[in-house]
Amino acid sequence: MNGKGILYFPDGKKSYEGDWLDNKMHGKGTLYFPDGKILYEGDFINDKKEGYGKFNYLDGPYYTGKWAKDKKNGKGIIYSEEGYILYDGEFEDDKKKGYGKYYYRMETITLVMGWW
Repeated sequence: MNGKGILYFPDGKKSYEGDWLDNKMHGKGTLYFPDGKILYEGDFINDKKEGYGKFNYLDGPYYTGKWAKDKKNGKGIIYSEEGYILYDGEFEDDKKKGYGKYYYRMETITLVMGWW
């Protein structure tokens, strides 16, 4: 498939909607959880998250930032379900690596800055 298209789960719900090149997700697109909620929306190259995108975790928080080879790589931010910043910094192979700011929210906001 080339161009725009939709891939479906066996039950008929959308799994992916977006750009295709040579039968692979390539360009802008959206991945879905089986319940229909958005898992990821952003850039793809050769069936992998690559470039910029937003990833929604099952338990509510979400990540926006850079991707390379299907993993968080480069600058990114993790937000709470309510939209508060939890971590703002660098990632490498899906892990916090490099300089970053980690925010704790209890009764007050505590900020931890440093190298991970």
